[in-house]
Amino acid sequence: MGIVRAAYNAGKGMLADQWLDVVEPKNMTAQTLFVRGTKVTRSNKVKGSPNVITDGSIIRVNENIIMLLVDGGKIVDYSAEPGYYKVENRSAPSMLNGDLEEVVSATFERFKFGGMTPQNQEVFYINLIELSGIKFGTTSPIQYFDNFYNAEMFLRMFGTYSVRISNPLLFYTNVISKSADRFDISEFSSQYQQEFFVALSSIVSQYSVDGESVSYLSAKGSQLSLAMKEALTEKWRDLRGIDVVSVAVSNFSYDEKSQKIINTRNRGASIGGAVKALFGGTQGNQAIKKAKESIKLDKILSKHEVKWTCPKCKTQNTGKFCSNCGEKATSFHREHKPCSSCNADVDITDNVPKFCPECGASFA
Repeated sequence: MGIVRAAYNAGKGMLADQWLDVVEPKNMTAQTLFVRGTKVTRSNKVKGSPNVITDGSIIRVNENIIMLLVDGGKIVDYSAEPGYYKVENRSAPSMLNGDLEEVVSATFERFKFGGMTPQNQEVFYINLIELSGIKFGTTSPIQYFDNFYNAEMFLRMFGTYSVRISNPLLFYTNVISKSADRFDISEFSSQYQQEFFVALSSIVSQYSVDGESVSYLSAKGSQLSLAMKEALTEKWRDLRGIDVVSVAVSNFSYDEKSQKIINTRNRGASIGGAVKALFGGTQGNQAIKKAKESIKLDKILSKHEVKWTCPKCKTQNTGKFCSNCGEKATSFHREHKPCSSCNADVDITDNVPKFCPECGASFA
């Protein structure tokens, strides 16, 4: 039992007008993976029992679609080549693969109908185009050690991926419920999404092991697609006939601690880079060193009343600028402060002690 190409009578005009009714895929959209065939009259109305296919029924197959003729849940015949076909139960299966791989024919031999008298023949259609826009998001943060930041990062990833049915016979046999009338991409179960997330986490973790900075992950789209396809081959392609075609990461987000590490590192790099760009390599490093010394000096002068001698006019000062000539306190040799208990001259240039090193009294 099987299908044969329907004969075309040129004298009757359009091919579809030669028959009273034709089985077609109704309401198959760009997001539809699977739909049951419906018998439609020339007036585009559903006729009688739409799911009953008998000897002599005409079936239409469109571009980028495979048609399955099924009896009692078992595949009788199929065609992935566009055109009109007539059901002839005396004929051998046609098995028209179209552009599909030869593995589909091998799958048919495993799951084909056993050759008994037809009882309840039905027609199903499976979409062969790439189905895109399937959203994904990591349900929990992915742990990622970044060598550039020298820190453990925690990130979330969001984006979309696309799939294509590479072996429709496997897909029908192992995925589709035998009572289903249609299956849209939105019905991808949490099981598929969880398997996708596990594979994604594993691949991202490997990038960490390889020393890739987290900042470059968004540029790994094509590599990520190939890696995901390979990672899901056993569960998706070999078992269910589904291929991952592409993966597009649209956004990364970090937990609060990871974002703080990134901001701090980038801010430091930005300041250092600006100084070096202004003064040049060696001079830039010296300028950064002097700036750090100036900051340290400002902290000392603001916290304690330290006397210093102006290098320009030799005036004794306690503030940040010379009271006589306005010179800034940019450097000094050693600064001292007397102990209030023993009057010892204590050096406070590098650090103000909590206690006097001479008498042990509190040094305020």
